[in-house]
Order: sequence, then C-alpha cells, then structure tokens
Amino acid sequence: MTPPLEQAEQQEKIAIESNKRGSLSSALSSVSASTSTTTSLFRRARGVGSGLPPPSAQAEKQKGGIMVRTSSTYATDESEEERDEEEHCVPYVSSQEPDSADDYLPDYLKRLVLHSHGDFFQTPCFEARLVAHLMAEGFLPISTNYLLLPKLHARRCVIPTGRLHIAKSAKKRSKKYKFSINQAFSAVVEGCHAQHGISWLYPKIVAAFSQLFRKGATGTPARVHDDSSGEDAISVVRLYSMEVWNISSGHLVAGELGYTVGSIYTSLTGFSAEDGAGSVQLAALGSLLQHLEVTMWDLGMVMDYKERLGAIEMPRPEFVAHVHRVRVSHSSLLLHLNDFPATDDRPSCKDIITAGSTTTSHTQEQSLAAKTIHPRTSSTIIDVPSEEKLGNETRKREKRRKGTSK
Repeated sequence: MTPPLEQAEQQEKIAIESNKRGSLSSALSSVSASTSTTTSLFRRARGVGSGLPPPSAQAEKQKGGIMVRTSSTYATDESEEERDEEEHCVPYVSSQEPDSADDYLPDYLKRLVLHSHGDFFQTPCFEARLVAHLMAEGFLPISTNYLLLPKLHARRCVIPTGRLHIAKSAKKRSKKYKFSINQAFSAVVEGCHAQHGISWLYPKIVAAFSQLFRKGATGTPARVHDDSSGEDAISVVRLYSMEVWNISSGHLVAGELGYTVGSIYTSLTGFSAEDGAGSVQLAALGSLLQHLEVTMWDLGMVMDYKERLGAIEMPRPEFVAHVHRVRVSHSSLLLHLNDFPATDDRPSCKDIITAGSTTTSHTQEQSLAAKTIHPRTSSTIIDVPSEEKLGNETRKREKRRKGTSK
C-alpha cells in the first residue's frame, strides 16, 4: 500500500496535470462533470476567504460529490496572485478512514484536508486563506516540499498568563539588544534557513506566510463558529516577524515568525545567530506578550527549554476549547511596541523585559485561585497547575522517555 504522504503527492501532481489539460475528471472521479474549473471547486469546497459562506452544517447540501453552500457569495476583490494560487488547490477525494483526531477538523475543511497519521493532517493546497483558517481552528501549519501538514498536538506546550520565567542570564544580556516587530520578515526566514536548513520551511509555505504577513494589522479573516453566540463570526489571523538586533553592530542576531488568533500567540520557528541572543529574544517576546495581556503563548511541541520558560502541557481538547473561546472575542488584539518609544522603533530588550516582569507580578497578585478550562465555560483564565502536579507530570514524561529509549 502506498504511504499516505506519497499518495497525496501523487494525487497533487495528477490533479495539476489534469488541470493543465482542461479536465479534472481523471483526478477527481467523485466531482460532478458540470463543475468545470479548479477555482470553482476550491471555492465551493473550502468555505474560506472574504465574502465567506457560513461553515454551519445547516447551510450545506450535497451536490455532485462535493459540499455546496446555499446562498453563498464569494469575494470579487481577490488579487491576481491569489487567483493564480487557487488554481493549484483542489478538493481532496480520500478513501482513507480517519482516526479520532479527525474529530477536530471542521466539516467545511474536510474536502481539502484529510487526516494523515497521529497529530498530522495533510493537503497539497498552500492557499494563504486556507492556512489562516487552519490556524483559527487551532492547527499549527508545517510542510514538506509538496504538502501542507497542519498539526494538532495531542498535548500542546503553552505558557499561560503569569507563568513566564526569565533566567537571570537573559535579563543581564538584554541590555545589549533591541527588539522590533515586522521590520525584517525575509531576513528572519533567511536566518531560520541558515540555522536549521529548509527543515519544514519550504518555499510554498513561506509564500503563504508572506501573503498573510503582508496583510499587516488588518489581518486575514477566517469565518468560524463562535461558541459564545452560537453563530458564525469572523476571527482575524495576523502573522508577525519578531526581530532582535545587536546594539553595537546593528546586525539582526535573532528572530522568529509567529501569529495571533484572538488572544493567543503561536511561535512558528526562529533562529539565533549570536550566543545568548536567542534566550534574550524569547525573554523579550514573552515579556511583551505578558505586557499586552495575551492570554496564552503557544509553543507547539514540548521541549526542555520551553519548560524552563514556564511552559506546561495542555491536552488537545482543552487547547482547542480555549482557541474557540477567544478567537472571535479577542480578534482586535494587536502586537505592538507603542508603550516603548524609540527613535528607530526598536526599543531596548531590557525595557520590555522589565515591563513584562511588572505585569507578571500584578497578574500573580490578582490570581487568588487556579481556574479550570472547560468547553462549557466562558472564562479566559488558564488553569495553572500546582507545583506538585507539575512535578508529577515531569516525572511521568521522564518515565515515558526512558521507556522509549529501552
């Protein structure tokens, strides 16, 4: 049997070649022959973009093998670049039986995205608005050269408000550096490639990130279901570039790409080109997020250095529930440095860390008791486990690692 990833890559190539010949019938046997263009298929299947059809199941009906939205209108203000990009996005036709992880993929995305294995899903479509919708649903997008691989971790590594820990060494080094936002997107991508190689940051996903980045403060709208109102609403996804500069040399020495969904900031990938600069970048960024009252810093998979920053593991149901709770109500949140005036819009990392520490202390004083995240609650306060519970979780992880090594 052909592995799922190879199968999807073959499917993408066949679909693109069929599109070039003006026919999709050989690539998508279940799609009605009356549907003549790939763009039309993509728009009907995805339910994404501005002028979006609602994702609610009540607004859907079956026609010609694909889900068609009733009373749907689509945006007419798309750029030529966006239309060209859509021509390579086709609905997925899969015979694979998804496992329970597929329960977290909304129905309106299932014609373009299918479950691969474990925490991973897959699609050959790199269209920027599809990426934004996946982000708004809690998926963290990575990729191969041919496939977008949205990941929804079974246990997400997060730092809730008030839990950030900054090492003394990072505080001491911070006076040597300045911090900026959205000044060097391309240079940060180059820095990531220089340190990590291509890794998962392939040209197609970089192009999608670049398109999201160019939307700036306006962001990219994603029509989602709002749990609080029970209706469809708009969540805004914004992609950022974070940069750290050496004051003496003026060189970019660390940075990362990340995005916001409501009051959650997610780190995608980053780099450090100078000893200690990466620790300062994380400390300054974490402090800025605390200062701006971001409710959660999402760090993806669990790693030791993240735990030293104060990260805890959050089970997938709780993480997704929190995403759903804040993605609409907190969509106006913008990351900025307005509270740190600087002639070159690059305030000192030390000033940011100091301000973040003050905010953290104030938050801890206000927290009289830990609150529990539950899908039925409307609170945005994150559960902060006791030190005893954290110690037990650490010991369990160590046992799992030792068992794996054996």
